[in-house]
Amino acid sequence: VEGRALQELSSLPQVVGGIDAASTAAANELFSHLGVEIVEVGNTKAAEFTKLVSNTWRDLQFGFANELAYLADASGVDIYEVITAAGYKYDRLKLALPGPVAGPCLEKDAYILADSAQFFDTEVPLSLAGRSANEKIVTHVGQTAQVLIDQPQRAAIIGLAFKGRPATSDTRGSLAGNFAGRFRELWPALDIVGWDPLVSPEDSAEMNITFTHLPEAVSGANLVLLQSNHPDFTSEQFVEVLAANIPDG
Repeated sequence: VEGRALQELSSLPQVVGGIDAASTAAANELFSHLGVEIVEVGNTKAAEFTKLVSNTWRDLQFGFANELAYLADASGVDIYEVITAAGYKYDRLKLALPGPVAGPCLEKDAYILADSAQFFDTEVPLSLAGRSANEKIVTHVGQTAQVLIDQPQRAAIIGLAFKGRPATSDTRGSLAGNFAGRFRELWPALDIVGWDPLVSPEDSAEMNITFTHLPEAVSGANLVLLQSNHPDFTSEQFVEVLAANIPDG
């Protein structure tokens, strides 16, 4: 997982599958130096399949959460209240929370799985449905913002990395740029700024977002989007900054 890669490399089991016995043995020997358990599978297909299964399953979980959130918004229900109630003292139900799902792994692996299925003359429609639900979030947020705000003058996108937990500066596959592009389609004259505790102004500029530190980023903003779940965004200090700088109404 991004943000804990080195830690997990030396703690998680490593799945190994070679093209023949000699290559499998060589891979086993290489990964044995990490001091972790080796999970040997029959060939390279099985090893790659294992990786795709892991990432696509996570993508599906988030896709279901986002699908529920779209329905909850339409029906006027608090999705967080529903998720909390549904899982309360009920261990068989572990629902993910809705939100942007992006990055260098989850955005692509369902498609790789689908391409592989097509190559073998079969299909994985459920996997693609989850990916579609996650990609819909940019359009959904734009539509929701249109209902709430007539003509915003300034939008602040807070959290520019593709995720916030574990914290990372990685913007590969981040949806922050997609949100900015969608907002410009809706409001061409909109001033769009952004801030992230770890992302550089240069990486922000590559997403066509003007980097501005707090509290300047939210000062005078009609629209503030929390694009990631960075731990800083749940602090009392952060909430106080928002409350003091976002205009009333």
